Amino acid sequence: MAPVKFADLGKGAKDLLTKDYAYGEVKVEVNTRAENGTEFKKIISRPNGKGVAGSAEIKYAYTPNRISITEKWLTSNILMQTVTLDGLMDGLKVDVDSSYNLQSSNFTTVVKADHIREKVRTNVDVDILKQTGCASVVVAHEGVNLGVQGAYDAQKGVLTQQNLAIAYDARDFTLTAITNGTKVDTFLHHRVSTRAQAAAQFSANPASNATAFTLGGHYALDKDAYIRAKASMNGDAAIAYTQALRPGVKLTLGMNLDTQNLQTDAHKLGLALTINA
Repeated sequence: MAPVKFADLGKGAKDLLTKDYAYGEVKVEVNTRAENGTEFKKIISRPNGKGVAGSAEIKYAYTPNRISITEKWLTSNILMQTVTLDGLMDGLKVDVDSSYNLQSSNFTTVVKADHIREKVRTNVDVDILKQTGCASVVVAHEGVNLGVQGAYDAQKGVLTQQNLAIAYDARDFTLTAITNGTKVDTFLHHRVSTRAQAAAQFSANPASNATAFTLGGHYALDKDAYIRAKASMNGDAAIAYTQALRPGVKLTLGMNLDTQNLQTDAHKLGLALTINA
């Protein structure tokens, strides 16, 4: 099995601790697909009870040529486009991401290459205008993934990132450690049973003696509903309930509590409705 991207090392724990909590906003997402395969995604949200944000996305796939084009418009007046070329050579996929800010006239272009072999995965991202680049390599062998990542600023002539990661993937758990030479982030994802999962993240910076810890869990009540909860050492606690109302329709209700300031209005509620038609 091919290794994951460097950015996806520890993904199981990261997703359990960050996704499907929905607190702090009201969000509606609608995904539809035309007969010719064109995909549409519409999102509207009200984050933190302030203002309304939205986006509209359309994806065309030119299957014979293995090319897809994704167009996205944000209510913040930003236009985005991704052109994906898959199959230029065996295991290689190239994305060309561009964006244009209608208000500031700021334009960006980033070329991303993802090359997959049986036990090696290489990713290279280059920002053409900023003249910066990021490259990573992950090597997998018998459940062990070893990854290195570096970023370079050509204008300044300096390395801006240097990261090293190691992950062990067993049948029922994954343990990942990532360091930049100063700070160490450790992720644990445990598949307890077919219904239950647990995750933990521990961060430590020996130079500043700073530490952070977050513990979370996921439990499937049945095939259509599950609960997620997490708590961190700084006193934040969150819980969310997700229910499939019908095939393709999912509702999530979330709440975040600041347990160190229970008498204040720092707590957050939210909901997310996702419709796949």
